[in-house]
Amino acid sequence: MYGHPTPEIVTRLKKANTDIYSTAELGNIVVKTDGRDYTVSTDSLTIEKETVAETPLFISEKDVQEEIVGITNQGNVAVNLNGWQLVSVTGNQVYNFPNISIQAGETLYITSGPEAKEDGIHLKWTNRQMWRNEGDPAQLLNEKGVVMSELE
Repeated sequence: MYGHPTPEIVTRLKKANTDIYSTAELGNIVVKTDGRDYTVSTDSLTIEKETVAETPLFISEKDVQEEIVGITNQGNVAVNLNGWQLVSVTGNQVYNFPNISIQAGETLYITSGPEAKEDGIHLKWTNRQMWRNEGDPAQLLNEKGVVMSELE
């Protein structure tokens, strides 16, 4: 009756392939977690247990002057970035990662601007400047469109 959630939020949740629970349909909903796994229980006695998806990837550095962003894999295995995106939030510009992996413990740099590099550890976004020098948050989105890391 209060219009929650908005259609925009429902669309975003579906795009992220998440489960949506409604008290209007299920009654009381209780979520318990230990920080990694969680259970969802409802009045209709439906109980689910899932593992919270975690990624060892994060935006480790961003230099808007030099037009470079570092994505670091702090995990123990390589992570494929096919379908992932790096977003310049203020400029609403998106870099779509190619079918490439970041090895465990390594950092991959996405460069832009006139000095953009492309070699074993650098990916070239464009020769244009993508980041606002006054500040521009960066977001790392997984293949489902879920924000996995953000750096102001």
